[in-house]
Amino acid sequence: HRYSATPESTLRVSLGGPLPGSQHDQLIVSGSGAPGSGAGIADLGGGTLEVAIQDPIGNDPTFAPQVNDEFVIITSLNGVVGTFSNNPVTYKVAGSLGATYTWQVLYNTNDVRIRVASVTYDCLADFNNNGVVSVQDLYDFISDWHAQTHGQPQIMNSADVNSSGAVTTQDMFDYFSILLNVCAGLSNSTN
Repeated sequence: HRYSATPESTLRVSLGGPLPGSQHDQLIVSGSGAPGSGAGIADLGGGTLEVAIQDPIGNDPTFAPQVNDEFVIITSLNGVVGTFSNNPVTYKVAGSLGATYTWQVLYNTNDVRIRVASVTYDCLADFNNNGVVSVQDLYDFISDWHAQTHGQPQIMNSADVNSSGAVTTQDMFDYFSILLNVCAGLSNSTN
């Protein structure tokens, strides 16, 4: 067996937990053949690597890789040749905190690993999405929260901070919690 990629190829890897094969994808290249046949070699050929965090059935629903966590994504009996065209690899998780993972690709003789280089989060306290948390965000949130709790359409963004499907007093508490506690410390990196 042999894995051969081209620059047009894409290898998609899904992570749903720390266990290879059952909780995250792992390409295993094995086999034997005549010398020079290329059997057991993973030729990355300059292709593209995509990494996604998933929650397939049976995996840990709270799975959130941390900085420096490593995952073996390819093992190859007779070696790894070439590299992916993209290093580092980034992936943005949809959801309330909007985590963006940056993965460093590590090439070894017989395997390829990805390591979490950094995790950054969007801050929901930046209600007007201008990249700065300010008094204006608080004003905008309260305006939208008030409108939506009184049956009026949203002005800027949904004030349903906790994604419950309804705008309630709990959303106000959650917004203040995010504003005061969360946004200041939500960036982790190896740098």
